[in-house]
Amino acid sequence: METEIRQIKQQLRMAMNGIVSSSMREKGVNYRVNFGLTAPLIKRIADTHDKRADLAEYLWNEQVRESKILATLLYPENEFTETVAGRWIDSLEQAEIADQLCFNLAGKRPYAIELALRYTASDTPVKRYAGFQLLTRAMHNKFYLTEAQTEKLITDILSANQPDTALFIKAAAINCLKFAMRQHPDTAQLIVQTVKNSLYTQPENEWIRSISDELNTELEFLEESIF
Repeated sequence: METEIRQIKQQLRMAMNGIVSSSMREKGVNYRVNFGLTAPLIKRIADTHDKRADLAEYLWNEQVRESKILATLLYPENEFTETVAGRWIDSLEQAEIADQLCFNLAGKRPYAIELALRYTASDTPVKRYAGFQLLTRAMHNKFYLTEAQTEKLITDILSANQPDTALFIKAAAINCLKFAMRQHPDTAQLIVQTVKNSLYTQPENEWIRSISDELNTELEFLEESIF
């Protein structure tokens, strides 16, 4: 494995894009090491290596942006257990890496919905974001929420309006609810009505009002074009 790791590191150094790396730092996206490679280029590098759990684990534990993304591409899907997925989510520090983990790997696994709902009420922002993104990706991959799971998701989202909650987390939360609505007309009605009921009891809550407005618009679209 040492030879392969040296090869990967050489591939990353040779493809380094200092302009992109500097731009990300200026925007506040900080990594210990960031080569500035685009996702398609990282995918091409991954395609030159066989998928192996030990290699992916090594890359994940490197404090290097590209190594972590490569790890999500090189871990064999059928070996990526719920325990490993939870450990990786617990170690997340960047939303970008959360996206890659959910999109490339965790969102394809049959435990994705249950795992995601462990994080949608997390006190750690990046973990909460990962929960919403993982749930959205799982639904995209045709995994479906039960009614109880839908109700938990709604509860977690309605409580997301904390003073320190970042806008990108709120956006991920609302997008997740919209995806859930697309599962079935009954699910859509349940979500819209539950949020409306919350608004009746908290009429001054602007967060719930904004969710309700967006979901009403989404329901109109779904009824006209999908259901």
